[in-house]
Amino acid sequence: MADVPPARPPKQDLYCVLDNMVGLYYDTDMEKHKSTDDDHQENPERTRAIWNKLKAEGILKRKSCVLIKGKQATDEHLSFVHTREHMSFIDNPKKRSQRYKNCIMEQVYFNAGSSLAARLAAGGAVEVARQVVDKEINSGFAIVRPPGHHAEPDGCKGFCLYNNIAVAASFLLEERAHCVQRILIVDWDIHHGNGTQRKFYNDNRVLYFSIHRYGDFYPYTEDGSLDKIGDGNGTGFNINVPWDRAKRSNADYLAVMDHVLLPVARVFKPDIVLVSAGFDAAKDDPIGDCVVTAEGFADMLKKLRELAGGKVVLVLEGGYGPDYLADCVLACVEVLTQAKESKTSHGCPHGETYDLIKLVRETLSPHWPVLKAPVLAWEADEEQLDKAAEAATRIFRRLDDLITEFAKLMKEFRLLGESLVESLKAGSKPGSGGSSV
Repeated sequence: MADVPPARPPKQDLYCVLDNMVGLYYDTDMEKHKSTDDDHQENPERTRAIWNKLKAEGILKRKSCVLIKGKQATDEHLSFVHTREHMSFIDNPKKRSQRYKNCIMEQVYFNAGSSLAARLAAGGAVEVARQVVDKEINSGFAIVRPPGHHAEPDGCKGFCLYNNIAVAASFLLEERAHCVQRILIVDWDIHHGNGTQRKFYNDNRVLYFSIHRYGDFYPYTEDGSLDKIGDGNGTGFNINVPWDRAKRSNADYLAVMDHVLLPVARVFKPDIVLVSAGFDAAKDDPIGDCVVTAEGFADMLKKLRELAGGKVVLVLEGGYGPDYLADCVLACVEVLTQAKESKTSHGCPHGETYDLIKLVRETLSPHWPVLKAPVLAWEADEEQLDKAAEAATRIFRRLDDLITEFAKLMKEFRLLGESLVESLKAGSKPGSGGSSV
């Protein structure tokens, strides 16, 4: 089995959060990071739409919600992940202009507000994670931009300047080691989090799980293949589930959660769960071309809240249709606040998903024996079974009615035929009144 770091010895908590407090982080200064191209998909309207949606739904006025003010990441915290040269590049306009062409190639832009926004984004991820492990809040959502999971230790990539979630995880491992030895990072953004994977590829303290499109899709590398399982001490602690095509649904994502992530995570026993919460797998997203709904993301989050005593921090990544992005974030915040309890039927996953799950489990089973058990046929929930039974009953009743109607028609045809035969017989007898030559 993979060499999981030992759990810390139990101790008496000095204090704990009395209520289910949820932290929400947002700062309008992050909107100062803006492209000169008004149609750029990574734009301020993304986070603005989210915040306005939360306001309109009354989320920000709930007693269970704590609004967390903006806080810039320090050089020390950023250096847990990024090189000094990279940090200097982000902060120095002259250095940025020297490498501007390279940034264009990596789908990154800069303006006067980029450095501040990037530090607020990384600092927000750190602050929400800190408040959770310090028991000031139970869980939280860092609504930040620019996103982060593509950013490498030494370079920008894919709209990302600093790797926000990697900085937060590294902060916990370095400065909260007394209470955090094992971190689960779940990346459900439609793109592979190459930067996060690179940072923790050799580290068995972090279980990195990414479910993403792969192949002819950004970031166009082999880093997201299922055989990239980690190296050295981190072997087995990097899990990639690569879709080879679009249109993956709620059922596909939830099946992967149930049959790959959750069995491993329960053995790993994380102290906290960090989510690279990209919503570009959502229906109608202009980039992802998948069909996950807000309810689908909410149900994935419900499963994650069963881990680590519910200590979950979401950090916004992608999602480029502002209106539905806001709906997805709202659905997840509702899960964190436990305001709504609902059961949604998501149907059954594609057969290709079943095949992919088997491949991933076979690849990882030498390191996680829990994955050696065969995956049975998809199990439908009770609601699905009830609906299927009702549909089958209606079909059979209709079929029975059709058979009865058909029997009646056949009887009528038989009687008509008999009558016609009798008429023909009567007409052919002598003296029956038939014509004669």
